[in-house]
Amino acid sequence: MLQTPRLTALTHNPANAITISGHPNGTVKMWSPNVPNKPLVSLLCHPSALRDIAVDQRGQVMVTTGADRSVRLWDLRNTYRCLANAKLRTVPSRVDLSQRNLLAVSSGDLVEVYKLFAGDQPIEQPYMRHRLDSRSSIISSLQFCPYEDVLGVGHQSGFTSLLIPGAGEPNFDAFEANPYMSRTQRREMEVKALLEKVNHELIALDANLLSMVSSAERAPNPTMDVLRAAEKQKQKGELKKQKKKAKKLKQVDVTESDDEAASNSVTQHPPLQLDSFKPSKRGKKKKLSQKLRGQEAKKEQHRRRVVTQSVQQKLRAEKNK
Repeated sequence: MLQTPRLTALTHNPANAITISGHPNGTVKMWSPNVPNKPLVSLLCHPSALRDIAVDQRGQVMVTTGADRSVRLWDLRNTYRCLANAKLRTVPSRVDLSQRNLLAVSSGDLVEVYKLFAGDQPIEQPYMRHRLDSRSSIISSLQFCPYEDVLGVGHQSGFTSLLIPGAGEPNFDAFEANPYMSRTQRREMEVKALLEKVNHELIALDANLLSMVSSAERAPNPTMDVLRAAEKQKQKGELKKQKKKAKKLKQVDVTESDDEAASNSVTQHPPLQLDSFKPSKRGKKKKLSQKLRGQEAKKEQHRRRVVTQSVQQKLRAEKNK
């Protein structure tokens, strides 16, 4: 701020932390550390010296007071135009805005609280008025307490707290002023602030334009293409599953036919005739008995295998049903 005149007021915007300075020539300048030695916005607010500046909690309205007893409201979103103008009975010194948009103005040892006005009519009746006990004490600062109906007044004799009904926000909103804000909440707050900054005149839609758009002129939708490709893949997977089930059923039918043939061969096998062998020697008899025992054991194993396979096939058929 080397080339600017001396300061008469200094505050910051709580929504975006932009520093706002007031000067004796009635101008207001907005500063950011990203752009050094040059103000972002330079605005002529009053024809006389500027006394004080206040910004609301949402960063949309700025209140300025001048030495010509005027109080003006300015739009900080994107137009920077004057919304309202009013005249006070005395020259204001300090000004502050509460969370519920109550305007506190000090002049000498007097504090007056107004509701936000509209139009060019002068302010006649304040919401509340308080005069300090010692007439010689001049008010030097005003500050509303957030989420409380309390106004702090600093003066030459010390500090005084005033009770202003309806000044603070009664309900604590974690999405508006949360000191423990997470990354997602901060992102949502920034998007909301950007949407509110857009001028309402720029948001418009021509209803006749929608009827003029034909199906052939519509641009391709990549999301619909992705969904259709996913549906095709699902259908292919279902067809593969059906083919695998059909192959399994065919294999089960083949095994059942083999098992029936094996059981028939077991039942139709002619029994061995022990009388056909001549018991000539002990060694031959032992060999014959061992052979017979081995054949009977093989028959029993085959019979058990066939029975277990048939039971397993029945259980599989019931599960598939």
